[in-house]
Formats: sequence, structure tokens, C-alpha cells
Amino acid sequence: MIIRTQARRRMTVPLMAFTVMIAAVDVTVAQAQVTPEMRARLKTFVQACGADNKRFCQGVQRGGGRVVACLQSHASELSSQCSAVLASGPKKPG
Repeated sequence: MIIRTQARRRMTVPLMAFTVMIAAVDVTVAQAQVTPEMRARLKTFVQACGADNKRFCQGVQRGGGRVVACLQSHASELSSQCSAVLASGPKKPG
């Protein structure tokens, strides 16, 4: 019984280390794909829609377009700055 437990531990530690390493690579790759233009657009969005986001969409989980969808569902109630940023939409690759 002790031998089996030790063998499991020997397998579990490398597996956990590998999992952590893969997660770190995923984060690094995701960060590498963010361009300066994307950062600038995000900054503009946060500045224009920050108050509206807190007012209407505070509990919405970020990611997958959920915050934008929430804001769009309140389109008639948004500030003019936020409405303008949402109307401009993302630039299409060209």
C-alpha cells in the first residue's frame, strides 16, 4: 500500500508541474497577441463606458463579449461617449 501511494505521488508532482507550465504558456501567448492598437481601443472603451458599466453591468462576467452585450442591451440609457464608442465597433482586419 505504501509503495502504491509513493508511486502516485511521484506521478502527481510532475503532472501538476506540467499543468502549471502549460497554464503559464497559455497566459504568455494570450498576452503576446494583444497589439498596441487593441490596448488603445480598450483604454478608450474603459474611459468612455466605465461609469455605464458600473451602473448597468457590474455583475456581468468579463470575456466573450458579455459586457458589450450588456451595455448594448441598455443602449437607450448609455452616456453619449459610451454610445459613440460602441457604435464605432471593432475595426475589421483589412
